[in-house]
Amino acid sequence: MKVGVFPNSCLSCFDYINSLSDITVGYLGAPYSKNRKTQWIIVRTERGKKLLDLINDEIETSPEVFFGDSHSAVQAALQPTLMPILQPEKLDDRKAMPKWLGIYLSHKKAKSGPGGTEFAKYSIDIHAIRNFYFLKMYRPDDIGIVPTHIYDLLSQYDLSLIERIIES
Repeated sequence: MKVGVFPNSCLSCFDYINSLSDITVGYLGAPYSKNRKTQWIIVRTERGKKLLDLINDEIETSPEVFFGDSHSAVQAALQPTLMPILQPEKLDDRKAMPKWLGIYLSHKKAKSGPGGTEFAKYSIDIHAIRNFYFLKMYRPDDIGIVPTHIYDLLSQYDLSLIERIIES
């Protein structure tokens, strides 16, 4: 996607999982079903536990699911995810993928890529890396807002190609 599709504030955020909340509910990494709206719940505080206790009798819980390798998926997605940020001028001539092909690839990736908590890890990591490079390219004066754990995350991936593109 071209720069400008998402607001700068979204591309400058490093709290994708709302880590300061008492309780977080979301779909990211939850098993998908056409018939059910499965969500995951992260309880972080005593207040969050009390909130969950209020509705515990009304919800169904199950163990986490996970499969695939989030690290490999992130590494494979780095270039296609970051190129629109690093070299947006190269997107001008790119045509949209036919809808049928997008649906096919989406289904194929859902079956072969990471799932459950591994998909959640993939999504969190790729968004954090994307946002880091957005700030580095477009808001270098704001790079100080990057939390230290993001630098730890960056060190887990081979970003040498990305850094070479930035330097050129």
